[in-house]
Amino acid sequence: MLRLWLDNHLSPALARSLRERGHDAVALQEEPRSVRDLPDELLLVEASRRERTIVTYNVRDFVHLHRAFLASGRRHSGIVVVSDRSIRQDDIGGQMRALARFLDEHAGVAEFRDRLVWATPLQP
Repeated sequence: MLRLWLDNHLSPALARSLRERGHDAVALQEEPRSVRDLPDELLLVEASRRERTIVTYNVRDFVHLHRAFLASGRRHSGIVVVSDRSIRQDDIGGQMRALARFLDEHAGVAEFRDRLVWATPLQP
């Protein structure tokens, strides 16, 4: 089962909704400040240590980090990027539908190591 770690741009309410549906999801905002304030590179390292896939709206930084990690032979536990152009940051329902579909499509996948995918909207 994939384990998600929702970046600061995503609401703890989304993490709670995913957990209510049986998914393993934690919002970064639910973590202590020392973890919430980690720079993106260290956040990706910590997510890997915890075996969690990052979900983020920070497209530019995490796409760059993904490429840099792969180029240097470093590993990470996966990244799901969400674009404001397809799902607004205040659209928790849209985020829920996109992430639920992503998790359903990857049911049975034990890890998402070194992969980056885009969350795509799913109409209600």
